[in-house]
Amino acid sequence: MSDKLAADTGKRPDRVTCPQHLPARVGATVHCELTAGGDTFDVTVTAASVNGNQVYYNYKVDDTAK
Repeated sequence: MSDKLAADTGKRPDRVTCPQHLPARVGATVHCELTAGGDTFDVTVTAASVNGNQVYYNYKVDDTAK
């Protein structure tokens, strides 16, 4: 995931923080913050599928830093 986030932001992520866990329900979303090299980006994480206790997700990093 770090490699994909680095490709999205142009920087290796220092950390990602989310205010809550992603619910194990298809279509559920949570909004997180990614910090990379002093910049902060909003990230939207969406549950794509659920298999038992395993949640598979997609995410979208905003194009510009805050």
